[in-house]
Amino acid sequence: MTPRYELAHQFFAMRRYRDELLGAELFSDPAWDILLDLYRAEAGEHAVKVSSAGLSSVAPTTALRWLKIMQDRGLISRRDDPSDRRRVYVELTAQGRAQIAAIIGYFDGLSASPRASSSAIDK
Repeated sequence: MTPRYELAHQFFAMRRYRDELLGAELFSDPAWDILLDLYRAEAGEHAVKVSSAGLSSVAPTTALRWLKIMQDRGLISRRDDPSDRRRVYVELTAQGRAQIAAIIGYFDGLSASPRASSSAIDK
């Protein structure tokens, strides 16, 4: 597992611990939670169903609303399960993956600037 994926796992664990200690009702960042969850899922090489994306942190209707916003912004994509048309998976696009990696890299000292150029993000 790369350092950025490991750091993503640490971010996720820290957020859960923070919520446990201080109460989840004080904090709300569903888009980040969903993006981080999708990034972590890639490290584990498992697919995330639309019906479960972000459900650990927000209500299903909130997760669906944020998934739509993120899809419209090109951060995630949806794909049908070829074996079961009722099931839809959600995953980061190349753009979404690069942007999450840039954010995590910044915190890990792997990126020179929080405002990395688009060419650096596209790597």
